[in-house]
Amino acid sequence: MAKYRCPKCGVECFEVTAHVTQDWKIDGNGTFLESLNDCVEVTHDPDEEDIWSCANCDFSAAGREFRNLEAERKGAGA
Repeated sequence: MAKYRCPKCGVECFEVTAHVTQDWKIDGNGTFLESLNDCVEVTHDPDEEDIWSCANCDFSAAGREFRNLEAERKGAGA
């Protein structure tokens, strides 16, 4: 299983973008009025090709740059 850690500060908490759908209320012109919910479904989970930002130090890079290979190797040997 992949494990992630900020290569700059070591924190394991990130800010990423997910693509979701929502139900909206619109008017007779099709103009947005309000969102009826936060999320109906996720259409794209964040992955290693997306940009991730460290929640602690704001370091940003592709998700693959946050892979913690050392922890992954330890986990595989356990």
